[in-house]
Amino acid sequence: MQHDLRSKRMFRYFSKMSAFAVSTCLSTMLIAATQTLTIEVGLMNETTLSGTTVLLDSSKGTYSNGVVEVFDSSATVDVTTSDSNQKFVASLNEDMPDGVELYLRVTGGRSSGTGNVQGAYSRLTSSTVDIITGMSNYTLDDGVLDFKMAVNDNAAPITQSYTLSLVITSG
Repeated sequence: MQHDLRSKRMFRYFSKMSAFAVSTCLSTMLIAATQTLTIEVGLMNETTLSGTTVLLDSSKGTYSNGVVEVFDSSATVDVTTSDSNQKFVASLNEDMPDGVELYLRVTGGRSSGTGNVQGAYSRLTSSTVDIITGMSNYTLDDGVLDFKMAVNDNAAPITQSYTLSLVITSG
């Protein structure tokens, strides 16, 4: 009988211990969880302008050989792309009137990566023109937008605003 009582006590003791062990294991299993994360990092193409209004007034230009030239270098641009084989292009919302030509080049600034800044002025029209080519993982900080307007003797007087679009595109 005593042996039986002792067995029952041992059984209850081990039952409680087993319940504690199972409880401990279950609580540990609930704490240890795993999760699968899917991360997507896209390509970065960014352009930032400062000095977004430029005034080109032919009355403040220099006259030579039948052409008045006016310059403005008050705007700067930052260009960044993490992609390969990109180019930075410019275009106007509409063409200049007869006798007026507008040009743009990017000068100065600090650059890293691969990219070819066109050193000469590019004539701006409603069609895109390359400003920086061959960009791969390229950054340009504080590049100066250097504008030149050329007005010949045949140009009619106008006052008009134009929109310049600067875009990073494949190329």
